[in-house]
Amino acid sequence: MRYHGYHHGTSGVGMIAVEDAEGNTLGVVHHVVVDSPTGLSWGFVGSGPADTARSVLLAALDEDARCQTCRGTGYLTADNADTIRRGAASTARTACTDCDRGYRHVPYRLFTTDHVAHWGEQWCMTRQQVLDWLAAHQHG
Repeated sequence: MRYHGYHHGTSGVGMIAVEDAEGNTLGVVHHVVVDSPTGLSWGFVGSGPADTARSVLLAALDEDARCQTCRGTGYLTADNADTIRRGAASTARTACTDCDRGYRHVPYRLFTTDHVAHWGEQWCMTRQQVLDWLAAHQHG
């Protein structure tokens, strides 16, 4: 499996296709919005490339990208013993400190400067290349 980035239409908005070894499109990388509400981009350092880096890293991790502590919600539910005894669910939430908005922490800013900032108009990178880079740079 590989990721193939290209610019869609005249808007310059980046699209990242997920392709098989023959280049058939299987889907697209979902934009995980953190820094750039306007979309994915590459070829420089900035908010669009940072979101591209994070989105590609999380896509490569697949289900392993989801935080195990909060199950990907980004929040922990506070359990109140009295409420549980009455049989009602608690609605109090607190932000999960083990993750970044429901996803595990990934060194996306470093991936931006190592890779995304240097990509041209079109680029390809295999999932294995992304995972190998992540294994070499992930701490903890």
